[in-house]
Amino acid sequence: MRVNGIRRLLVVNTLVGLSGILSIDDLLAFLAQQMAGLARISSGQQVHEKHLRK
Repeated sequence: MRVNGIRRLLVVNTLVGLSGILSIDDLLAFLAQQMAGLARISSGQQVHEKHLRK
């Protein structure tokens, strides 16, 4: 995608009809949300482990 400058992909259903368009920006926003969730889990686990060590 980067080499050819493609920023959007068509999403088709099983009948080969257009279901939507996925953009790089959509994908990056989704990944950012997922990473933020993982960061919250990780920081919560660190707090939990500190309490267990006391």
